[in-house]
Amino acid sequence: MIGIEKFRIRANEVDFRHRLTVPALVNFLQETAMHNIGEIGLPIHILHEKNLGWVLSRLHLLVSRYPKSMEEIKVQTCAYAFEKYQAYRDFRIYDEQNDLIATSASSWLVFDLAKRQLIAIPDFVKDSVSICKEETPLFMPKSKLPPLQHIDYQFYHQVRWHDLDTNNHVNNTFYFQWTLESLPVEILNHFFVEEWDMIFKNECFFGEKIIAQAHLLEKLTSEQGEKLTFLLRIIKEADSKEVIQAKVKLKSIDSFIT
Repeated sequence: MIGIEKFRIRANEVDFRHRLTVPALVNFLQETAMHNIGEIGLPIHILHEKNLGWVLSRLHLLVSRYPKSMEEIKVQTCAYAFEKYQAYRDFRIYDEQNDLIATSASSWLVFDLAKRQLIAIPDFVKDSVSICKEETPLFMPKSKLPPLQHIDYQFYHQVRWHDLDTNNHVNNTFYFQWTLESLPVEILNHFFVEEWDMIFKNECFFGEKIIAQAHLLEKLTSEQGEKLTFLLRIIKEADSKEVIQAKVKLKSIDSFIT
């Protein structure tokens, strides 16, 4: 079953260029997925009654244009496959002209909230979710990301109460925000994210201190503008345990579709 949600972009969801931010876009994807699950009879509170919850395992995002404040976008989603532990879900984002402006492939896990550990996807979940056959599945990276071996930039943060979600750990949208915060403002001001591949590895809880770290892997210059590729990660300050790992490609503003 394909789920569709429409969102009018609000002032607190754009940057100083009046363009939708990556964390806000990821939040739209998350909301659309949860609504779609609810529509098929498996709302989040039903899972919580069984001490279960969904957690994002990996997300691959491609963006060709960032819509402006007050634009309306349409997010389309559907689940397309199950494995023993992984559920796969695609997203397609359209603007007001019905042009495709972004896509995202994602994988999700079912989490035991009491034991704080992953479990095989229960049969009642698989039986409730109808697999989408109307759309061709998007490309989903399966290979490991290279380790971050050099640190060019970093950002420190302590997890706040408002960073937590219904699973009582950090909401995944904040990881996108914190990794971007590790980059210099000169880069954030003059580049847009074109591609983002993020792997979620460990939970983060209230009060924990984290470090978001970045390494410039590649810099390319052409007539179309400049492109930067970064390796990113977030670790816990106390024990250096890796929370997320990511690879991000950015394009200069002058080479991006507006």
